[in-house]
Amino acid sequence: PHDMVRAFAASPNYASDKTMFLVTDGAYTGWRYDEILRSTDGGLNWVNIPNGMNHPYEYSALRVSPKFSTDQTVFAGLKGRGGIYRSTNRGDSWESYNTGLGATNLIVRKMEVAESSTDYVLFFTDANGSLFRRSSTNANWVQVLDKTNKVTVIAISPDYATDNTIVIASDTGYLQKSTNGGNDWINLGNPTGTIIYDMAIAPGGEEIFLATPSFGIFYSSDGGSTFINKGNNLPNEAINNIAVSPNYAIDRTVFCTSLRQSVFKSTDKGNNWTLFNSGAQVTKQTTLLNEMSDLQISLTYATDKTIFLPVFDGLFISRNGGTTWFQRQTRMGLMTGLALSTSFNSDQDMIATTYVGRGIAISADGGT
Repeated sequence: PHDMVRAFAASPNYASDKTMFLVTDGAYTGWRYDEILRSTDGGLNWVNIPNGMNHPYEYSALRVSPKFSTDQTVFAGLKGRGGIYRSTNRGDSWESYNTGLGATNLIVRKMEVAESSTDYVLFFTDANGSLFRRSSTNANWVQVLDKTNKVTVIAISPDYATDNTIVIASDTGYLQKSTNGGNDWINLGNPTGTIIYDMAIAPGGEEIFLATPSFGIFYSSDGGSTFINKGNNLPNEAINNIAVSPNYAIDRTVFCTSLRQSVFKSTDKGNNWTLFNSGAQVTKQTTLLNEMSDLQISLTYATDKTIFLPVFDGLFISRNGGTTWFQRQTRMGLMTGLALSTSFNSDQDMIATTYVGRGIAISADGGT
């Protein structure tokens, strides 16, 4: 694929501002480092926003502040000891956001952001399995779980500003829950008997969904005290992404993907599922688990019915609640090559090539 997506985040005000961010391979066909792109028109046009980023590192996650309309804040997590970068101007420029982290904590595996009573609170887990927290009012990161907890998955309540609830899963599938922002934890055990690929908490904080590699989806209606297995009509393969409608209290809608198929939709709290083919292909150019590595629902879903499926095959979007899908090109016009005339100082001749859409461009006036 020419426009693989490695990380993605949409504005919480997508219905009005149409803003998205994504990480893709460098435009120069592989030898360039990962790049962050931004679109403000629903994905029709994209711009590269690298200012201040340390490009030798690969990215693992992107997240947008819940108060993006006022604070314009975006976060990028990096895999290669770059830690976390923050932008407070919609991605126009970036700064390191690692105060309080040690050198061994700078590989970001998972990152989630939640609305707080003041602005936002950010959680991430590092390569060692430690969990860290930092709010908009904190000057430093605080470790809330050490590496013995082996945290691999993070789920934050949509109502975190009032319930302060977060659930984490370890690399062996054991769950822990906190209702005070990570200060204290309750052990929920291993309800699935296996590892967990993804988790989602429904609005209200009591209903929790778990995606597993071999037993479908598990569901709790009592805050994680008990779980039951769900998944009528789901395929007999791993479920690797799950997302709950922000309007869940009314529409009871949940979406998920499996290793090879996307997207499944349930309108009865996960009891029954229907496949709506997104068109996303298994490329076989990465691991199966990374083919469809994220699934996100617009926070303004009640209004715009928009779902985002960023995958290795590209960016797929639905605007009607998952019934139909289309692919957005993310590299229209992005330059892949540039050649200057041997007499450029006098003739100003140059040729540029692009990934998709514009082909070869020739200029006789220095690119003006």
